[in-house]
Amino acid sequence: MEVLRGDGNLWWSGGTNLAIRRALELGADYILTINDDAIMQPDFLSQMVSIAIQNPKYIVGCRIHRQDHPDRIWCIGGTPVFKGYELFRLNFWDRRWEEVHAGLNNPYPVATMPGNGVLVPRSVFENVGFYDQDALPQYHADSDLVMRAAKRGYIPVVSLNSVLYNHILTVPLVNNRHDIIFHKKSDRYWKAVWTILRRHGPFGKRIYLLLMQYVPFFVPQWAVRLYRSFRAPPPADEDASCSMTT
Repeated sequence: MEVLRGDGNLWWSGGTNLAIRRALELGADYILTINDDAIMQPDFLSQMVSIAIQNPKYIVGCRIHRQDHPDRIWCIGGTPVFKGYELFRLNFWDRRWEEVHAGLNNPYPVATMPGNGVLVPRSVFENVGFYDQDALPQYHADSDLVMRAAKRGYIPVVSLNSVLYNHILTVPLVNNRHDIIFHKKSDRYWKAVWTILRRHGPFGKRIYLLLMQYVPFFVPQWAVRLYRSFRAPPPADEDASCSMTT
């Protein structure tokens, strides 16, 4: 095993890019991005490979469950929402696998996916580029790369038989209004949010959606609850909304 060292300022995107470039130098045909605290089932990778070899254009994600509640799904890929303060929806979040699996095809097509447990063909990095470590240093670079690749003809899918258990944060990485907007550690870091909206969001609503990212943190909670009460419920098969994180 080869361990690469950065300078402490690479964040997720920069550190991942460093490893990808080295793997490509060594001739890798596929790159697996995965968090260091993830737990995988024994056949996790073999199931992913069995899907990947079916189509060279596949970007293959996995079925992610919660470590604290292993019977509950964290996500099966994600869906862009771009509504109110939401950017992405984690598909099937907090539902039980036995409740949803009967109606799903394997591989399961998705619009995008978090970067925890994703098998990416080398051609994506050669033809589309790397994770955007400048504008998206910590959050959303994974979703952005998948969506950029999809625009170039790649096909994001989830291998439903590849199961990974994700560690769930119980304490926010940032806890004050200034850092929520300006700290790279925040999933609502303004530069990352604006980049996602500029590249993938609906034209004419991008400034509004950028501002709406911060409404829950700057208005009274009763107003937030009132707003949520008037929102339409999400689709039954993808019934949870939250920011996708790596």
